[in-house]
Amino acid sequence: MWSFEEGQQLLHEGGDYAHPETSSFGYSIEAEEATTMYLTVNVSTWHMNTDLLLETNTTGDSGPVNVPVYFTVGFWNQTQPIAVSLLKGTNVFKFSRSTPAGVAIKEFLLYTNKPVVPPPNKNHTTKPVPPPEDYIEVPASTTCIKQGITEVAEPFC
Repeated sequence: MWSFEEGQQLLHEGGDYAHPETSSFGYSIEAEEATTMYLTVNVSTWHMNTDLLLETNTTGDSGPVNVPVYFTVGFWNQTQPIAVSLLKGTNVFKFSRSTPAGVAIKEFLLYTNKPVVPPPNKNHTTKPVPPPEDYIEVPASTTCIKQGITEVAEPFC
């Protein structure tokens, strides 16, 4: 979508706790050589506890890496940098989200040296998101309560 200031932005309206891959998007990046770079994301959030997960063709079986998104009070701010290994040639970055709250993304930035990004206020950081294997998925024809699973809130069942 068009950004208020200039250019465009990606408005991601939310993910899915049980199936974060259903709301994923990706980008291809060409690297002239295998290297490690540092990724930050320029985001604007207006909800607490949002997330952004990253998988690349180098993360392998370790699963997605958490990009540290925090509450920006609606302003644009960069996330703290994370190290990303790139292979020579095409690298695929697959982003997904598990939290239902929206987030706007202005740009993805890759640096050769680790940038210094001021940390967020401590009361603006997110709590860790449990991995999908911590959730119990039941068929659409039933509910958690019918299955005797009462410690899970109905929206997350």
